[in-house]
Amino acid sequence: MKIYGHWVKIVAFLIFVFGLSIGVFAESKITAKGQGVHHKAELKVFLNENIYYGGKNRIEFKAKGLEPRGLYTVWLLKGSAMAGVGKSPYSFFADNLGQGTYVGGVEAHKLGSWHTIKIVIHEDSDAENMDEDNLTTVFLVDIEEFLSGKKGTSEDQELIKPKISIYKGPLKIRISN
Repeated sequence: MKIYGHWVKIVAFLIFVFGLSIGVFAESKITAKGQGVHHKAELKVFLNENIYYGGKNRIEFKAKGLEPRGLYTVWLLKGSAMAGVGKSPYSFFADNLGQGTYVGGVEAHKLGSWHTIKIVIHEDSDAENMDEDNLTTVFLVDIEEFLSGKKGTSEDQELIKPKISIYKGPLKIRISN
């Protein structure tokens, strides 16, 4: 009976600990429409301040309506200053259907010091060729609007509530002799 009583205490303690481990993840999300000839393209950007990628906050870009097999790079802009998002060469390819995903790391607390996220296509598929004649802007996302939860197009200022997910994983405890 003493062993049974210890197991009950251990199980009760584990249930208590797992109950405390419910995580609340605040996520910024924004959608944007393509620019110019890429006006049919769509972008969704997600920033979760509680998930890390390479020691920084994880930022994810999901796009559709891109040029199939096109090479794209992702940049932060502030005036004439420019920095890549994630790891060099800051690039991703669209698949045969014109869909692409890019995941990088940013320091969320420093993201607000930038003005714009810019995604460009490299016409020659060379990420190192930054000649203006080789680049076409596909998406521009206003960082202030992104962090505040507004849509990223100047035409559409509809408010989006930041998504908050509460993870409540199933508790599975197996006791065997």
